[in-house]
Amino acid sequence: MISILQSFYLLLSSEGYLLWNLIKSNIDGALTPFPVFAFASLLHRGAPWDEMIACLIHTWIYALFFTYIFELVNQTAQPAHRIEDEINKPDRPLLTNSISLLSAKIRFYIGLAAWLAYSYALGTHVWTLVWVADIFASWKYSVGLSQFGPTKDLSITVGLIAQLMAAWHIGGSDPTVGWPWVKVLSVWMFPTIGIQDIRDVPGDLAAGRLTTAILLGDIKARIYHSAGLVVFGYIYIFRWLLYTRYDASAVTAASAVAALTAWVVFRLFAWRSIESDRLTYRYYMGLYHLNLAAAGVCLRK
Repeated sequence: MISILQSFYLLLSSEGYLLWNLIKSNIDGALTPFPVFAFASLLHRGAPWDEMIACLIHTWIYALFFTYIFELVNQTAQPAHRIEDEINKPDRPLLTNSISLLSAKIRFYIGLAAWLAYSYALGTHVWTLVWVADIFASWKYSVGLSQFGPTKDLSITVGLIAQLMAAWHIGGSDPTVGWPWVKVLSVWMFPTIGIQDIRDVPGDLAAGRLTTAILLGDIKARIYHSAGLVVFGYIYIFRWLLYTRYDASAVTAASAVAALTAWVVFRLFAWRSIESDRLTYRYYMGLYHLNLAAAGVCLRK
């Protein structure tokens, strides 16, 4: 009995370690936005704390499935992805031989089946299928869609829609309230998400990718992404946040969004090394989270 428990513990430990290595580079992009927006949904309907805790637990589990499935596809889909990872992300499991390609595919199909079943139980299966269709079309079985800047950025934007609508649904609020916010956030993300590819130019060039940063060139890409941050940040602050609610908390949230937007734009031009661009991308993802949190502040009861 003890040996069985020890074997089970070792299995859980190894799978947990593998899970961490798979998702650690994308936690702020794929995992943590879920509970932030789910919490906004919970605040909007004034859910009691005990219900909030239960909903957030479901949200974290769903988010783990979401991130796990995407990373398995992203890291195993095409040879070009491996070439890019060898340069930009050499600590990923396939490159360190922590996992084989076959075992990654087995985990993918088992995880996908479990996620579909779990999402059906939560009632988020429609948005799960949207995301699965997106990653299959753009990453796993694409004809170069994830290799070309505009279609890659569009694919990630579709992922945002699936991500946030599922989170809003788990939070239990009316989807007709959440949908307009998701739409404006997706419009904000499309011209700005390419900031992540500025840091990855060496690996993307080696893999033959034509990301937005490569298509436009370094300076033009930074101008394009900065313009997106400024224009759609302005729209989000004044036409959504402060239009929905105008009190001290809303002004504080809007001011924080404006300040962090300005900081990201400043960093894009002030520091242009690969290491600096990696940190700028983290600030950008922090801005994304702040946008979601600001929505919660303005939508709360």
